[in-house]
Amino acid sequence: MEYLGPILLTIIGIIFKPRFKSEAPVKVWMGVICIYIILIIGLRYRVGTDTFIYMDRFERIPPLDEIFSRRKIEMIYEPGYFLINSICKCFSREFWPVQIVMATITSTCIFTFLYRTCKNVFVGIFLYLIFQWLFFGTEVMRESAAVGIFLVGYKYIDERKTLWKYFIFCGIAVTIHYSALITFFFPLIRNWKFNYWFIGVCLVMLMITPLVETLNKLMVLGTITSKIAFYIKDSINLNMNFRIMEFIRNGISALFILWVYRYSKMDCKYRALLLLQIAMSCGAFALPIIFSRFSDYTTLFMNVALANYICTKAVDLRMRVFAVLFVILTQGYHYYKLYPERCFPYVSIFDPYKVPEREELFREIWKAH
Repeated sequence: MEYLGPILLTIIGIIFKPRFKSEAPVKVWMGVICIYIILIIGLRYRVGTDTFIYMDRFERIPPLDEIFSRRKIEMIYEPGYFLINSICKCFSREFWPVQIVMATITSTCIFTFLYRTCKNVFVGIFLYLIFQWLFFGTEVMRESAAVGIFLVGYKYIDERKTLWKYFIFCGIAVTIHYSALITFFFPLIRNWKFNYWFIGVCLVMLMITPLVETLNKLMVLGTITSKIAFYIKDSINLNMNFRIMEFIRNGISALFILWVYRYSKMDCKYRALLLLQIAMSCGAFALPIIFSRFSDYTTLFMNVALANYICTKAVDLRMRVFAVLFVILTQGYHYYKLYPERCFPYVSIFDPYKVPEREELFREIWKAH
């Protein structure tokens, strides 16, 4: 029931947005929804299997006032996230303040991005809630914050005079999660089109699949690379069904959105990023964990493109409904595999207890690694 609250509030926003005479009530209602989801995610207790790892490693991070008195500090996370943990530990030995901070960064940044880019911001929020919210909030807490910071800085990417501002945001995102390094290359694909060059990139992505085991042996570059090596090793254990479903979730959905824009004779502003998502979904056949991580930086652009399409009244209503249902269908397997045991039932810090099924799932996942 806790998860339905923000969705219901967002539906109310969708209905009443056209009746608002100014942006003030829009921002207020956005704020209400944002605070709601921050509290749900921030005050959770052992919801999401990645959270178990974060809670365990939190015990090993010293408070900020002890960092400078120690001769050696074990940097078990990227410096930005490590610093957030260290500061929060000055005020509490419990982990929930870290969850609040990370949920605040992620939610406010993503809401800001959606407000800037969506015709009806509440449609964008609704798509975010049903497609990424629980995954971003409970599983990839660090990366989702990095994604949010990147999205806030994305508005500077189209102007050469302000491109340096974009790179500053990318740099901040990297301090939260190293996967944000991929965003430094996004300016190179701003003019991507569906042509032979793009098809060639996709084919190369598919052709690297046999090289996975060789790459695993060559990874000797330290902390970042050892993490990549871990993901490569994990990728070898994933079956073809998982890879195909990742391609459907990230690749087919993006390709479909580009098609409906072309069918409706509309220009998709985020075409290059959706093409990048398709290319990375091809790479997911070789390295599903790594490239699905990278796709987290483009998936919100799919939301925006879909939100703006279904808010275009010139498009036939049946076509808009079909577009939403088709994209939901492409995400179905992801929901089925991720959410039931990891996120349900919801448990808060005010009534903390361990869910046996979730604890067992975490043990199985950790054992497999």
